Amino acid sequence: MKKMILLAVLGVASSIGYAQQFEQPKNGAKIHLSSNEIEIDATGEKKVDIWVVRSKKAKKAKFDAPKFLGASDLGISIEADPNDPNHFIATLNSAGVKNGKYFYTVASRSRSVQKVTGATVSVIVGGASKAVTKND
Repeated sequence: MKKMILLAVLGVASSIGYAQQFEQPKNGAKIHLSSNEIEIDATGEKKVDIWVVRSKKAKKAKFDAPKFLGASDLGISIEADPNDPNHFIATLNSAGVKNGKYFYTVASRSRSVQKVTGATVSVIVGGASKAVTKND
């Protein structure tokens, strides 16, 4: 039991430590991803960390959970980290999706006057050598 608690604390500390490496924006908030290019097997699943890095002015502002905007081909679910309100984990599922390269914008809405700068991500399904454009 003590080992499980220690591993959980270390996991949270490492994610918080990673989030602290981002430069704080001057205004509003900015979304950062653990990777802006994700490669998934044809029937695979991949987890991506998402951080909402806030400016000093936006420390108490409320933001909606980030969303992936773009083609709705991939199965995407986003869960909030219970230990850090600025950290989210997205699970991308490529079951039933054609091989190719898909582009998404990860965005969030503010429930105040603070603005959120989103991030873009490309998802390659089936590997880079098998990737074709969606129009092919």
